[in-house]
Amino acid sequence: MRLEWWMYELFFLFFFSSRRRHTRYISVTGVQTCALPIFPLLAATGEAEAAYDSLSEILPEILPTATGRRSSVMQSSVVQWILTQQAEISRALGRQQQAEQHYHEALGNAPGDQYLMRAYADFLLDHNRDEEVLALLGEQTRDTGILLRAAIAARRCGKEALAAPWQTQLESRFEEIRLRGSQPH
Repeated sequence: MRLEWWMYELFFLFFFSSRRRHTRYISVTGVQTCALPIFPLLAATGEAEAAYDSLSEILPEILPTATGRRSSVMQSSVVQWILTQQAEISRALGRQQQAEQHYHEALGNAPGDQYLMRAYADFLLDHNRDEEVLALLGEQTRDTGILLRAAIAARRCGKEALAAPWQTQLESRFEEIRLRGSQPH
């Protein structure tokens, strides 16, 4: 019964984006991390400021509990996710300096996180900071999204010696996807 109630509440949280309902959920369960998935949705549905503020409130609450009840891996993962979301929300709100600060904090917490690296690379590409993209991504091109961003940055920098083989790799990967009958995403 409790799981059904949780799913019902989660449905309403996602589809009605109610800050009041979100606050009520946290007060009922006492578990802030369970409500984390709502924040990207809030940010995308006109409540970016509220989402950012809520993440800012939750972050200090997670840090002390992480040392006692959760492993450092769990803490690192949740903190990194919050910082990355704060960066993306700041970016959407036009607060570029604040976004970059959050990206740097998140990279300090989880330097090899692929989602974070792709998000920060997008930020840098949007600001024509292509050399920094190459420095950030380096040779970590096993991930297709990272490879794509690295190839774009290399091409923009005029580094054809890097861009050409990366483009060939991308073409090969997309061909493999097509041969499997899948669609790239």
